[in-house]
Amino acid sequence: MLAITGIYDISTQEAVKRFQVKYASEILTPLGLTEPTGNVGIFTRAKINSMIARDSLEPSAFPVNITPQRNNNPVDVIKLQQFFNTYEGETLLLTGIYDRSTQEAVKRFQVKYASEILTPLGLKNPTVNVGIFMRAKMGEIIEKNNF
Repeated sequence: MLAITGIYDISTQEAVKRFQVKYASEILTPLGLTEPTGNVGIFTRAKINSMIARDSLEPSAFPVNITPQRNNNPVDVIKLQQFFNTYEGETLLLTGIYDRSTQEAVKRFQVKYASEILTPLGLKNPTVNVGIFMRAKMGEIIEKNNF
C-alpha cells in the first residue's frame, strides 16, 4: 500500500509501472510500447478515469451543466463520456476533458433527440452545452436501460 504523500517518488513510479503492465492492452499497446514507462500519460489517465467512472452511471449522474466555458469537474465529464460510450456506441477516451470529440458526441445526441432537447429551447441546431433537457433525456435513457 502506498502512502499518500503528494510526492511522485520511486515507489509511486513503480506502482504506475505495475498498473501499466496489468492493463497493457489499453495503456502500452496503443502507444506501441511493450515495457511500462512509469509516466502517467493520456492512456494511463484514461484507464484510471474509466475505473473511477464505471458503475457510477445512474439517472441522477448528471446534476450540473457541462459547457466549454465552465471549469468542468473531470469526474462529471468522464461520466458524460462513459454515457456516450455505453448508450450511444461512441468510443470516447475517458479523459475528463471536455474536448472536441466529446462536444461532437453531444451534438450528435442533441440532433438524435432534437424534439426533446433542442425544440423546447427554440433551437434548430445543436450546441455543445449539456443543459437541463439533455440531462433529463440522458437520465431517462439510463433509467430505461437499468431497469
